[in-house]
This record gives sequence, C-alpha cells and structure tokens, in this order.
Amino acid sequence: MSFKITAYGVRSNEVESFNKLNKYDFELNLLSENLAADNVQTAAGSDAVLLRGNNLADKRNLDRLNEMGIKYVFTRTVGYNHIDVAAAKANGQLVAYVPGYSPYSVAELAFTLGLTLQRNTALAAYRSSQKDFRVQPDEFATEIHDL
Repeated sequence: MSFKITAYGVRSNEVESFNKLNKYDFELNLLSENLAADNVQTAAGSDAVLLRGNNLADKRNLDRLNEMGIKYVFTRTVGYNHIDVAAAKANGQLVAYVPGYSPYSVAELAFTLGLTLQRNTALAAYRSSQKDFRVQPDEFATEIHDL
C-alpha cells in the first residue's frame, strides 16, 4: 500500500533532497506553489500534506482536505500558527511540526542579518549585481564597537 504526501512550497533546489531522504518510498507530489484556497484540490488522492509557514491551512482548507480523506497535516517549520489546530482537531486530522531548531543556527542567522543591515551589505550587493562597483556614501557604516 502506497502512502502519498503532497508537499507545498518545494523549492527546485530541495527536490533532490526530498527524493534522497525518502527512505520509506512514500509517493511524493512535490509542488512549488504554496497551499492556498484556489489550489487545495492539488492534494487530491494524498494521505498527507506537508506545508511551509506561508501556506494557508485555515478551517476552510482543512475542511476541504478532510473531505478528500487527508488526515495528516505536517509542517516543516517550528511555528504552526498558519494551521488552524482547532479545526484540524475537529476534523480528526493529526498535526505535526518541527519541535525545534538549533539555537546556534537561529543565533547565527540573526547575527548575520544584523551585520548585513549594519554594514549595508545588501545594498552593496544589489549595486554590484547592477554592475555598479562604485563605493557610495550611503554604503559606509559605523564600526560595531562604536555603536
């Protein structure tokens, strides 16, 4: 018996990983678009859906998934506020989420984003992508120890 999972919001660079890590040979329906009210029917024939944080798992969509027999609603995020958990429970749908991320990866990302903003790195990178390699006055930044 095959178990089919429709995964939404799958980036092209993730497809290989999905297939490589599918050690139980689930039937995968990998979709690049996010789950929304106008495409919920793309999960038809599936046993489960796998969502991202920007996918719409509100009562309406969960009810429609339930009508299709989908009893498993998974998200590949720590947060699950994009899923109406009460509606899923009322439908008898099982919801699962990532229990946690490495605190180091979260801290490193925050630090990197802070440096990117403070040092105007995104602005300089954008200008470089436009073939403008001049150093502009708005690209200078205060050194961190002086902040």
